[in-house]
Amino acid sequence: MSRIRSVHPGLFSDEAFVSCSMAARLLLIGLWTEADDKGVFEWKALTIKMKVFPADAFTKDAMEAFLAELTAANIVTRYDADGKAFGAIRNFRKFQRPQKPNDVHPITDELRKYVGLTPKIPVPVADQSSTGTRKSIQMEDGGWKREDGRGNNNLNNQGKTSVGSNTRESFIDADGVIHDLEEASS
Repeated sequence: MSRIRSVHPGLFSDEAFVSCSMAARLLLIGLWTEADDKGVFEWKALTIKMKVFPADAFTKDAMEAFLAELTAANIVTRYDADGKAFGAIRNFRKFQRPQKPNDVHPITDELRKYVGLTPKIPVPVADQSSTGTRKSIQMEDGGWKREDGRGNNNLNNQGKTSVGSNTRESFIDADGVIHDLEEASS
């Protein structure tokens, strides 16, 4: 899946980059858009050709030569994982900083350093903060009301609340807070 990427202006004066042919340089920029958020892409010359150069008459052999050129300049490296060939782009994550990185292709700790990642990436967890953008059911407009309009589905607006062996008279305000009737009258 193609992604929007940024091109750092320093790329055009990078010695390794300018040592490559124009087609190999354009291929690298195209690989950025095809790589996952770690800078890893599937090493399939014909597939890459169709995604990066769909209107050009480059052959599969020409694409392999461009990839070899980028490899010789140490801009990309090829590796095998899970029976498939992959490529990793050097320092990819130093210049590409996705907000919510995805983890599509396998990568080793050694290659994490190559693409500019730390050796271990913590596993992302779901948003557990109370300041998230989702509203809890209690915060939704009218979420505290029962179907009969008298308050929370589980509690009465006014009634008896039992805690242990103690029973007390209480009510629930519009914010869903339970108040003792004795507390409210004082």
